[in-house]
Amino acid sequence: MPWRQWFSNGFLVASIYAALGAAVEGARRLWSLPLSEQLSYALDGLPARVLSAAGLLERIKDLYREGEISHLGLRAIFGGTTVGVILVVALSTGFLVWTLSLPFRRSQRLP
Repeated sequence: MPWRQWFSNGFLVASIYAALGAAVEGARRLWSLPLSEQLSYALDGLPARVLSAAGLLERIKDLYREGEISHLGLRAIFGGTTVGVILVVALSTGFLVWTLSLPFRRSQRLP
C-alpha cells in the first residue's frame, strides 16, 4: 500500500496550511487589516468546528478565558487540530482511491 505517499501529500498540504496560518496571524498582529482578520477567522473555522463536534471547544474557550491557555497555546491547539484533520482526510482519500483502483489493477494483470 502506498501509505507513505498519502502521508507525504497530507503533510505537505498541512505544512502549507500551517505556513499560511502563521503568515495571516503575523499580518493580523502587525497591520490589523480587516482582510487579515477575515482570513484568520476563515482559517480557524475548520479546527473550531472539529473541536466543537468533539465536544472540546467550550472547555478550551473556558481555559483561554481563565488564562490557563495562552494565545500561543490556543494557536497550537487549533494548528494541531488542523494538521490532524488534513492528515486524516489525505490518508482516507488515498485509501479509498487505492481500494477503488484494485479491480482495475487486477484486470490489467490477467493475460
